[in-house]
Formats: sequence, C-alpha cells, structure tokens
Amino acid sequence: MAVVVSSASGVLKAGFQQFDLFGVVIIAIAVGLGGGSLRDILLDREVFWIRDQVFFIASLASAIIIFIGARLTKISPRLFLIPDAAGLASFAIAGTLVALIYPLAGSQFYGGDDGHYGRYFS
Repeated sequence: MAVVVSSASGVLKAGFQQFDLFGVVIIAIAVGLGGGSLRDILLDREVFWIRDQVFFIASLASAIIIFIGARLTKISPRLFLIPDAAGLASFAIAGTLVALIYPLAGSQFYGGDDGHYGRYFS
C-alpha cells in the first residue's frame, strides 16, 4: 500500500508540472521506492523491490493508472495531500518495523527515513 500511495503522490506532483508519461513514471518510482531503497542500502541488506519485484510493478501500474485518471478528470491540488500523507505514514510504519528487526545504533532514524527521503527523490 505504501508504495502505491507514494507513487500516486509522485504522479500528482509531476502532473501539476505537466510532465509526460515517462517523466511521471520516473518521478512515481523514485518517490514510491526511494526511501525504502536508501534504508535497505544503509542497513546493508538486499533492496526490497529488487528482492520482490511486485513492489516495482505496483509502483509502475499505479503511476500509469493515476496518470490516465488525472488526464481524464480535473484534480484539485489539495487532493495531492491525501496520498502524500498516507504514503509518509505508511513508510514511517514500515521503516520502524524494519528498525525493530535490525536493532542498530540510530535505528530510530529508519522509521522516518522511508517516507521522508522518498519525497526528496522527487
């Protein structure tokens, strides 16, 4: 769920800048997969979407579906806040769960890392 709503957030953000489909997909994948990828690299573990590519496919599919839907209907810029907040919350929970599994010094950082740094990639 976190990957899908974060990708949707990236699509809406890129859509307001009038990106084409390729640009929207790149932004959506960076936002949807970026924070968790950085977390996994910092924890020296296999990156989650390389291990299980269903996350990549979900990000790609949600980007295309939201892109088409956004082109067919008028979407308020305020609607962007819903998937943005949902993605940030979902990834913060996922990062915290991973931090509990991999107890390292500074592991509390990983809870916010997932959602926060995914937004920087956009």
